Amino acid sequence: MGLSASQAKLLSLTSRISDNELRAQFITNSKVRLAADSNEAAAEYMRALDSKNLQYASYDAKSNKKYQKLTAGAIMEYGDLKNQYGLINQFGQILVSSEDIRNYQNQNVHTLTDFLKLYGIEFKDNPKYLLSIKDIYGDKGAQYYNPAAPDDIWTNISNSADSFFNNIAARDPKTGVWTVNSNNESAYANLADPTDPNGILAFCDKFKKDNPDMTGIMGNWIDTLGNLPEYNPLPARPALYTPVPYNRIPYDSSKNPAEPTPPAKPQLVPSRNVCWYGADQTGSNGEKIINAANMGAYHGDHHFATMIWGPNGIASLNGNGQKELTNADGSVKIVSKQTGSVLDLTSGNGLDAGGDNTIKLLKELAAGSYTNPSDIAAQNLAKKLLNDLKELYCDIIAAHMQSGLSISSKTAISSSRADITVGKTLSVPSGYANYDKYIDARISDFYNTMMTINLPDNIFQTYYPTLYTSYQTANSSYQTAHTSWKNQVDSLQKQHELSEDAKEAAHNLSEQTKEHNSQAAIDAWDSSWRERKGAFQNWINQSVRMRNEAEAALKRIPPKEIPNENDPKCEWYTNLWYRMGSLSEKEKAPNANKYAQLDEKYMNNEAWLKYMLEIGNISMEQVTFNEKGSTETPSLKQREWKSIMYKNSSDISEQEDKIAVTKAEVKYEKALREIQSKDKQYDSDLKKLDTQHNALQTEYESLKSVIDKNVERSFKAFS
Repeated sequence: MGLSASQAKLLSLTSRISDNELRAQFITNSKVRLAADSNEAAAEYMRALDSKNLQYASYDAKSNKKYQKLTAGAIMEYGDLKNQYGLINQFGQILVSSEDIRNYQNQNVHTLTDFLKLYGIEFKDNPKYLLSIKDIYGDKGAQYYNPAAPDDIWTNISNSADSFFNNIAARDPKTGVWTVNSNNESAYANLADPTDPNGILAFCDKFKKDNPDMTGIMGNWIDTLGNLPEYNPLPARPALYTPVPYNRIPYDSSKNPAEPTPPAKPQLVPSRNVCWYGADQTGSNGEKIINAANMGAYHGDHHFATMIWGPNGIASLNGNGQKELTNADGSVKIVSKQTGSVLDLTSGNGLDAGGDNTIKLLKELAAGSYTNPSDIAAQNLAKKLLNDLKELYCDIIAAHMQSGLSISSKTAISSSRADITVGKTLSVPSGYANYDKYIDARISDFYNTMMTINLPDNIFQTYYPTLYTSYQTANSSYQTAHTSWKNQVDSLQKQHELSEDAKEAAHNLSEQTKEHNSQAAIDAWDSSWRERKGAFQNWINQSVRMRNEAEAALKRIPPKEIPNENDPKCEWYTNLWYRMGSLSEKEKAPNANKYAQLDEKYMNNEAWLKYMLEIGNISMEQVTFNEKGSTETPSLKQREWKSIMYKNSSDISEQEDKIAVTKAEVKYEKALREIQSKDKQYDSDLKKLDTQHNALQTEYESLKSVIDKNVERSFKAFS
């Protein structure tokens, strides 16, 4: 039992020793953490030492400089010895307090004086006020000037003057200049009538009676209006007699004898009587042939057919002695079967000599047989006509042979005399009812073109001798008749001109004997009229000058009271008045685009202002002295608002944040004391644990030695 108890106690001691060592390890770790806490407290303290804030310098009544945190409120707040700054937003507007906006927008604030009174600035009587009133209204001007309605008298005189000016003058709406332009004698008479109760003289007389003591600019204006130019009625303007010009009667050509008509020159083609087609037939070999049954019935003069198949026709003989015609592209070919003599198309009626003669002439013209320069046009036209004739005839045959076409006209080519080969398809062109209409139009064009050829006389005489002789005879008679007619017309015109000249001379002679006013009298009247208009123009000009002077003087009237310039607030809020957009002492800004209200929550927030200045959302302006004055606000005289970097301002500086440093120092010292206290406690606990550990270790070693000896004795006893 003793050995077992010793073993149990040994285990208990081992457990306590292990627990003691674990507690010592925990305390050691805590001491390490204390070191980290000490470092953090020291770092926080160092950050506080490095912290800076913007300080704003101002001065007390004894000119002692003092600093405060830079806030919007510190800048906007008035101070006797402070430099004046403004905070400007991104839109160029000065940031002001709600009080400043209420004062500026107050309905009773119309002038700088009204604005300054709201800030409790001391005022005194303005000596220039009475002097200005006397300048406008005279020595007793105070009784005429109404500050509540300063323009009443000026408006009354001005409107009345304009109504009188309108009688004889017109005002340019763009320039405002009055120009005398009335030529109505009664308009001047009415304006200058002293008996007219509605006239200008009556108006001026009544004004002086109602305002007997008024002199100055207003009194002089009334005197100018009442000083009308002298008016003397002018007689009616002399009328210079101007003879009525003699109106020459135009020559009446309808009384001339009828002009003879020249004889018509015979045409190249004397007639057009052509019949074309017969009915379709099929030959023994299946070929298409032309019906010749009614051949004679369809050719009255055979003119066209002869131009194709006659002795001089465009169809030429081939190697077999046959007549042959082929169009340009070879798609239509017509060959006569007859050899030897020329194909007779008229069944014994004979060829048409005119047609043969015509085609012969066209060929010679085309070949250039006549070389006069005047014949070049005829030569080119003849070439075209020959080609058109061939194409036209081939198209006629192609249309007739083409299946499906209805051809109403007839032709007369015997099937025994001609073979026809057709190799192209024709259709009715757009704009024609059928192919007949199209072909007919082409034939008409062909003949009309032929008839435009103007043959030289030698050719005409060669081919048409009979017609040429008749034409020459008729033309000779025409020339004789035309010469006689021209002589008669010339004679009638000369007689008319002689008669008109005699009438005009007699008319002028009678006009010269009439009495009429001299030009000198008219010139004298015009000179008097110009002199009158000039006098009234000068009167209007003088009156307008006086009106402008009165208007300008009214605008120059200074306030009755002026602020005490020795009051520092006066300059401060005068500067603010103009920076908020005012144009003069009497005129506020027409809109609110020069200023903006700063939210009250930012008024005393130094961190917000510092941040906005650093990122550039807010800039600064300072009121500075400028000997030449401000160009933007000249009414400030030698003061101007000038942009400035906040870091360049002598009143703004970065300084150590003493409050933050003090707080950090207290916090650091407190943390340090707590760390030191804990460290001492941990050291004490470690010493206790060390003492306990040594005691336990000694007890453990002693007990272990006893157990080892007991075990050794037990082994010896049983060995």
